[in-house]
Amino acid sequence: MDQPPPSVDACTRGSLDNWALNATVTMSSTDVNSTLKLGVNDNLNLTNCPATQTTANPLVRVDMNATRQVDKVFLLFPSDIAINRLEIYVGEDGGNNRAINHLCTSIQSVTNPWTVASCTQPMNGRYVFLRLQENATTIKICRIYIYSTCLTTSCSNVALSRPAYQSSLSSRGIASLAVDGNRNSNYFQRSCTHTKKKNDPWWYVDLQRLRVVQKVLVTNRKDCCVNRLNGMEVWIGIDNIPTFSNALNTRCGVIPTVGGGETVTVNCSANTVGQYVIIRIPGRNKTLTLCEVEVYEACTRQPRCVNSGCKRGKNANVALGRPTRQSSNFNSISVSANAVDVN
Repeated sequence: MDQPPPSVDACTRGSLDNWALNATVTMSSTDVNSTLKLGVNDNLNLTNCPATQTTANPLVRVDMNATRQVDKVFLLFPSDIAINRLEIYVGEDGGNNRAINHLCTSIQSVTNPWTVASCTQPMNGRYVFLRLQENATTIKICRIYIYSTCLTTSCSNVALSRPAYQSSLSSRGIASLAVDGNRNSNYFQRSCTHTKKKNDPWWYVDLQRLRVVQKVLVTNRKDCCVNRLNGMEVWIGIDNIPTFSNALNTRCGVIPTVGGGETVTVNCSANTVGQYVIIRIPGRNKTLTLCEVEVYEACTRQPRCVNSGCKRGKNANVALGRPTRQSSNFNSISVSANAVDVN
């Protein structure tokens, strides 16, 4: 079914919006007396996630309280539950009449606790439904994040000037110096971080919303101590207390050696999702010094918001609805305005 252009409310709020935050969630049945907290970074215990009872075609409904344009749904499942034949619907019918609502996508088997579901096209609706096509099964889910088409991926460094933190501080090498946009590798030019000598030192940046991270670039110090980054680990996740052994954070890569002043690229596997990018040096009596950290998503420079509901100047089609002229008309319906009507 073709999608009409979204309403103004569907797209005009800022790019940090997670439509599941503060939404109302209901399950077709439940076997726990807990509230499903959506898109909130507290209470991250994955052992007590809400679940439906074992039934045929169990259902989870997210009411976003207004019509939104939905493009991506991020789901975090516990690792002890098999999820097969998952369908995601978006629409205006709260009872999930599938003749009215739209099939966003279907996933035959969930093999990773983090699942990134992209709709086949942007879809409008107040409700998002998760449905399993199984005769006797359960849905157990820990987190749901829902984002709009206007939440486009960025081709720029998404870590730039974001809040940054580290395990300790030495020699005025504050954490924010790694996200100041300056790759200067001379520590005394005041663009590099510095921790104390401790066990397993770490640093992280808060990207301030979920990102699908494609690669992380790290610049090493050159004027001294160039071996400090050897064995560096890069982690991506949603746990802002750096942890390295659960489904909340995923290791993107390990760099055995880094040259002095070198900028190394750590490529993440597909659908590596997280709000926090964490760098640590495992081992005893280690010091962590970073001269720059850059984080990039897989991106497209093609504008994706092509309707009047998108914020002008940011991923919007500025030709939309503008006056047009052409040298001649073939007939009464082949007017020049047809070229800027979003059709």
